[in-house]
Amino acid sequence: MKDYDMFSDYDVSVGNGNCRNDGISSPELADLGLSPKMAEPHVYSVSELNNEIAGLFGNRYAVTVQGELSNCGNNRRGSYFYCIIKDAENELSVAFPSGVIQHQFDRIRDGVTVVISGRVSFYRPKGKVTLWGSSLKIQDRPGDLYRAFLKTLELLRSEGLFDIQSKKPIPANIHTVGIITSPDGMAVKDVIRTIKRRNRFINIVVYPAIVQGSMAVQSIKYALWYANRHNVCQVLLVVRGGGSVEDLSCFNDEGLARYAKMSVIPVISGVGHEGDVTIMDYIADMRASTPTAAAEMVSASLDNSIERLAMLKRRLWNAGTGRIGYERQRLNAVRAGFCNYAPEKRLSAVRTGLQELQGRMRLSLIRALQVRTAAFNAVNERFNRQNPKNIITEYSARCSLSGQKMLQLMEMHLKELRHRLVSGASLLNANNPLKILTQGYSVTLDESGKGVTVSGVGRGDRIRTILADGEIVSEVTDTVPENPVSDGVVSEKASDLKK
Repeated sequence: MKDYDMFSDYDVSVGNGNCRNDGISSPELADLGLSPKMAEPHVYSVSELNNEIAGLFGNRYAVTVQGELSNCGNNRRGSYFYCIIKDAENELSVAFPSGVIQHQFDRIRDGVTVVISGRVSFYRPKGKVTLWGSSLKIQDRPGDLYRAFLKTLELLRSEGLFDIQSKKPIPANIHTVGIITSPDGMAVKDVIRTIKRRNRFINIVVYPAIVQGSMAVQSIKYALWYANRHNVCQVLLVVRGGGSVEDLSCFNDEGLARYAKMSVIPVISGVGHEGDVTIMDYIADMRASTPTAAAEMVSASLDNSIERLAMLKRRLWNAGTGRIGYERQRLNAVRAGFCNYAPEKRLSAVRTGLQELQGRMRLSLIRALQVRTAAFNAVNERFNRQNPKNIITEYSARCSLSGQKMLQLMEMHLKELRHRLVSGASLLNANNPLKILTQGYSVTLDESGKGVTVSGVGRGDRIRTILADGEIVSEVTDTVPENPVSDGVVSEKASDLKK
């Protein structure tokens, strides 16, 4: 809320107590019949000043105002309902008779935009200006400040800063608590008183901070930074007493919410009364409805702790006593058993058992030896029947006989091959076409090496005559027809030569 000084247009000289108005000169005052030197100012009492202000207002100021409602929770007193109407910079107290709003009471809440008609009055005992509403019109849209609050809330929720998984657990046994709040407020006194009443052994560290106004956000941020830097507390309480929405607006700051989320130490929010909700309540690792409730969360009752320790002590004593009794019973049972069964009797029974086991073991060994001996004899007999030496001798004889047979067959085969070779050579020599040349015969070929006939050559052709001792090259001068006498013999010889 912006503060205004109604006397800011005047310069008051403290030395002589005169008011100086630079807009009017001394001659102008003389023309008006006034002396430039004013008399000493009249000193009002508070009642006189409030009476004069009330006389200025009277019932003449009937107005219609549009703004955003605030501080609407639990403000019904008697037959009147009290709240605040505000805009971005200023606020004004409003009072409604119950009959004016009785049909719209369910729709009245913080952040809604309304139009109020009424008269302005001044309450003299407290020097307070109030708008007495005679009619109320609720518009179906939230106010600018409430929309800004919802926008910030939705932004942080979309980033997952309100998720349960992102919240740090609160330690079970807390021995040091940090409190971030105004050191002069009632909240810090209530918190300290509650903690000390419940458990006087808990250490308390107060981190002073401004919790209202334009400097509150930076102050709380600095307190969070300082507490995390020294890190001597197990949990931090960010608390403030009740107030209007404007008084708690610093706890709706987006930057402060992100700063609190980065805290290494778990943060518990205890801002305002039970019905007050701020963004700090959403971002904190745990929310308490009031500062006192926050103090109760972190301070386990000393009486409860003592009672729990006593209960644990009783349970431990009962468990120990029961265990000792059980073990004593076992000891007595063992002692009685030891007395009933003397060592000599136990040794005699053990000796008898050992002798019996020895006899049984001897019989088992004899039986096993007999079975092994019979098996060995059977194997030896089979081995003798299938003696490798005999088998080797038998197979050696077979190999020798087979070798002799093989040599005989090879010799017979070689003889047959040798005979066939000689016969083939004789036949080859007998059919050799060149061997007939030694008997006076010759072979005639043309220049290309082919056999010739009388009809196949003519005069002037060159021919070759092959004899036993060489060749004769000649030229045909004439040809003679076939000889009818030797036609068959010569033709047959020619055919054999061609083959």
